[in-house]
Parts: sequence; structure tokens; C-alpha cells
Amino acid sequence: RRLSVPHLLRGHRSEDGQGSCTSSSPPTSAGAAGSGLIGGSSSHALCLGPDAPPEGREFLLVPRAGPRGQPYWNPARVRAVIIVCGGLCPGLNTVIRELVITLYQYGCTEVWGVDGGFSGVVEPEHWIPLAPENVQHIRQQGGTILRSGRGNPPHVEMAAALRQRGVNQVFVIGGDGSQKGAMQIYDAAEAIGFSDLSVCGIPKTIDNDIALLDFTFGFHTAVAKASEVIMSAYVEASCNMGCISLVKLMGRHSGSIALHAAMASRHVSLCLIPEVDIDMDKCLKHIVELQESKRRGVVIVIAEGLGDTLLEACGADAGGNKRMPDAGLWLKSQIEERFADLGKPWSIKYFDPSYTIRTSEPNAFDSDYCSLLAENAVHGTMAGYTGFCVGRMDGNDVMLPSPEVANRTSRIVDICAADFTHVAHMTRQPPLGTTYAALPCDHCLPMAADTTGAINLATVQPEPLAIPELGDRFLTSEVVQTLSVDRVAGALAARAPGSGFVSPLQAFGHCSASFQASDSWFLRAPPPIYAGAQHKATEHPLQLLRAGPRLTLQWSPPQVKALIVINGSLCPGLNSIVRELVMMLNLYGCSDVHGVHGGFLGIAKPDEWLDITQGMVEEADLQRGSLLSVGQDDPPHLDMAELLMRTLVRESISHVYFIGGYGTHEGAMRLGEASTKLGYGISMCAIP
Repeated sequence: RRLSVPHLLRGHRSEDGQGSCTSSSPPTSAGAAGSGLIGGSSSHALCLGPDAPPEGREFLLVPRAGPRGQPYWNPARVRAVIIVCGGLCPGLNTVIRELVITLYQYGCTEVWGVDGGFSGVVEPEHWIPLAPENVQHIRQQGGTILRSGRGNPPHVEMAAALRQRGVNQVFVIGGDGSQKGAMQIYDAAEAIGFSDLSVCGIPKTIDNDIALLDFTFGFHTAVAKASEVIMSAYVEASCNMGCISLVKLMGRHSGSIALHAAMASRHVSLCLIPEVDIDMDKCLKHIVELQESKRRGVVIVIAEGLGDTLLEACGADAGGNKRMPDAGLWLKSQIEERFADLGKPWSIKYFDPSYTIRTSEPNAFDSDYCSLLAENAVHGTMAGYTGFCVGRMDGNDVMLPSPEVANRTSRIVDICAADFTHVAHMTRQPPLGTTYAALPCDHCLPMAADTTGAINLATVQPEPLAIPELGDRFLTSEVVQTLSVDRVAGALAARAPGSGFVSPLQAFGHCSASFQASDSWFLRAPPPIYAGAQHKATEHPLQLLRAGPRLTLQWSPPQVKALIVINGSLCPGLNSIVRELVMMLNLYGCSDVHGVHGGFLGIAKPDEWLDITQGMVEEADLQRGSLLSVGQDDPPHLDMAELLMRTLVRESISHVYFIGGYGTHEGAMRLGEASTKLGYGISMCAIP
């Protein structure tokens, strides 16, 4: 389905001749003429929609965001206004700064900011002139220099105020409600004959619940800050006898922050989000079991939206959002009552960092993303587009029609997807309810294996993609290149204990769809071709095997003996990788895990291998460097690889995990060749 963004040239043409400007070209960071300009086969992106209706997956053809070669607006006549609505969020000042600076780079020098959100639009004294010199140093400040506001006056009054000011570009920064407001301003402007107006929305919600978008700005900062709070909660719980820490995080309808912060911090025993319909009796019993069985450090993380699913919301604020009871304090009281009934002298430490996180400065990722959003917003309005939002969808930076964003239901966590499954495995929490609030009962259907093998698009359909914007990307004669992964089978099955073992992870599963089919594939399109670029013959569509848990296993977990090898330079996260490898192997029931000191050469010294237990790596992620000393040696040649493989055979190693760069992967490949030569069945995986 094609999503078209309205364009002023295709609709209402300006009467004073300021449209269809030929005197200015967009600024490009590369400096080369035409560098990075959107055009030709790069003008649209083919994105996978968020839903999977009964008739099949939804694919959306969406205009790419970025600079166009021909501006619509004459920069000398542009009058732009920036409006901030809704709650605070990390990155607001960065967006404001980059909007102003990008407009000035185009040559637009009349830019205002509105103080007080939509309400300030009709108040002349709330209009503040903005220029690069007064926004230069605001990007690392929390909050916003333009005070945000909730609620709004009649849209026709705002449209009239904009026309009176001679405004022709409007940028609205806010959530889905604010994007609806921007759309209504655009409609109201047309109704009063004020049609030459470019309106762009920059979606903002710290909860990451905007439909269609991969994520919104401020979310990654919120997860990082929330992870720091969870680590403080872990310290409290682990350093005090009989202590539980309870952390309440933001997320009115979506538990994304709680979910991803739990994943990032790793020291979480239970994660509760509004998408799961929770049985409180089961939940309280599980919390008691956790406290009785855990040696130290029980941490519970919940999303504020439980105040709507477990309790009853009361009224609404000026923006129309439900006023929710404090689910954190309520759950704390419920736990304390259960402890008292059982005569347990346990205590609870309560953490609520919501407003601290909302007012934080953006981290590096969000700061970079905010800059990109603001630049793409200006590129779109200067090219004459209107009634659109900018964001990232399915990995592509795109322009979406505002109604597509504003009129869709807010996105929530899919408890059958990989992220929730990962948290359930990490916390080892059982299903705590019989139904799930976010999912229809027929969501969990038996899996069907995907079609395997290479696909020749020419044989699928005479004209497989008769879409002009994609004609240069998917050629009718092009073959999808399948990158298959070897399995321990056939000639290599000499040592494989067998196949068809049922995964023990089902005990922690919340949905059968969270397991991948044995042959589950993902199709990756080649990268876009920007204006002036040459098509590379080697860039074919790729068919890749999806990662994730499978229901049936090739290996019997008690018979697995695993080895971890690190080669190359130090890198942040090495200990986190080692920790999660050991934890996941233990979750499967594989307890015989070893680590090699000294990289590849250390494989030849089994007497120096380190026996790695779950307790040994429990807090390894809190340390810098590497638990295992890394090797700096070159990849082994084939003879050396055969020697190392014979060592692995003698030690009955069945799984090897290599962590390193290109050289490490080359060495792993040579060991794979040696295992084939020796007919030894072994599973090997490299983590870049």
C-alpha cells in the first residue's frame, strides 16, 4: 500500500509566486553537488507494517525523508514557527536547535518559537524569535526553552493566528494527540482558504508508543537512565538482608521502557507491564518464592500503566490522558500485606525516577537522532510537503502522512515477540495470568515453516514489483541470495547426541509464537540508491535465517559442554556477553561451561581453561574489561586449526562461542573446516 504525503505543488499553488523556487538548493553535509539527495529509486522505502492480518503481512511504500534537489519555498519568504506540546522528554532542545539551524542553513531567517504549546499560538506575547545564536548551546540541556503545554484553543483560531503572522511552515513536536492537533490545524487552515502551509509533525513520546515508528526520540535516554536506577535498586536489595527493591517506570499504555531497562540492567527478578493481564495472587506468590529462594538482590520493575489495568483510572488531565492511580505504591502495599500475613520481616525499597528521567539531557544516540529528525523535517517542508510526520520505520528514515500516525492505535509491547520473550527468559518469570490484555486469543497459533530456498523474483510474478519508485532496486531478473546456516547433521552427526529434544524454555514462555520456526527467514532489501550514485552489481536482496529460540533442539542440554573464546582488543560489553552466554546455557540446562584464557592459542591448553558457573558471572557485567584474558594472536592456519579441533574432540566440547572481529571470524571458519575434515559434530557461533 502506497502512503502518499500531500505536496503543495500537487494541491494548492501559491498565488504570489513564492512556490517552485529555483534559486536555492538544500545544504548537504558532504559538500559534493547532489550528494545524498533523495531521488530516483531512493525516493521511497518498502517497509513492513506492524500488523499481520489474516490475509497476510502489510507492506507500505513510504516516501523517504531527506533533502530534495528542488525546494518549493523561496527561503527569503519562509516564516516558520515551532510548537512544543505534551510532557517533557529528553531531546526537546536538540530538536528545537536543529530546526532553527537547518532553516537558517537554507536561508530562512524568520523563525519563531511558541511558549505554552497550542495555547500560545493565539497569544502574540508568547511568540519568541529564534536564531542560531540563541539556540547554539541548548542541545545538552534537559527540558525545553519553549515551555510545553497541554490542551488547545479552537483549531480555526490557531489557523487564523498563523495566517495573520504570515506563517507558511509549522513544526509541531508532540505525541499522537499533538499530531492529531497538527493535522486539525492543517484542515482548519484549508477551510479558511489558507492552503499554502507546510505542516510537519515530529513525534515525541518517552513511552515509545507511536504507531508505525521503530522508536521515538528520548526513549533510548529514558532506558539508559532507568537502567541506572535499577542498578541502584539492585545494590539496595543485595546489600540489605530481607530486602526487595521495587522500581516504577514510565509507560501509560506501553511497557517498553520497563521492558528494555530490565534487559539492559539484567539484574531484574520480575518485570510487570500493562500488556500482560496479571493475576495478582499468582504474582504475589511468585514474589514470596523469589525472596525465599534468592540469596540476594530481588528487584521488581513495573510500568505505570498497571495503574489502569490493575486499578481504575480516575478522570483525565488537560491533554485528555487518563489520571492513573500510583500502581507502584499500590503494589508495594500489596506486597507488604502479603509479607505481614506470612509473618515475614522483609522490607521494600521503593524507587520512582519518572520526573528525573523526563528532565534529563539526551544521551549521544538520542542527540544524534533528534538532529536527524529536525533536519528531515525542514527538508520535507522546504520541498513543499505538508501534513506529514518524520521518523524511522522498519530501519528507514521516512515521511509518513499525519493521519497514518494520528489515527492508528498506540503501539504496545507484543508479548509474543523477541523482546518480551528475552525478558521472560532472563527473569525466569512464569506466566502470571491466563490471558493477555493486548492480544486476541487467536494470536498464538501453531507455527508454520516459512518457504525456504532462493527466490527468483522473475518466476514469482512476470512483473514482481511494478512500482516505478522501486524499479531500480528490484530488477525482474534479480535473484534473492539466500545465506543459509549449516546444521549439525548428516556427516557431522557422528557426535551429535540426537535431535528432537523439546526446549526447556517453554516453561518460561508466554506465547508459542515467541519461538521461531526451524526455517524462519527474513528478506533484507538492498540499500537505497541516492541521486547520482551507481548501482552495485553485488548488492542483491538477501534472505537470512532469523535468530531466536526454537521449540525442538538438536542437542540434549545435559550432554552439552560449551567453550567461550575471546580474541582481539578489549571492548565495552565483553563481560555482558560472557554473562548472558552462561546464563542462557544454564537456563537450557547446560551447566558444563568453560572459558579460554589467551584467545585461540588458549584452546590448546585445556588445563588452564576456566570453569564458569552462574554465580561467577552474576555481576560480571558490572566490571570493565574481560573476565577472560583476550588473545591477540593471528587466526590459526588450517594445520593449527586441525590441531585445536583435535583438542576440542578430546575434551568432548560440543559448543564453541567466539567473540571478536574479522580475524576471529576467519579463525572460526578454519576451525569449522577442520571439524568437517575430522567428521566431528560441533556447533560453533561467532559474536562480532
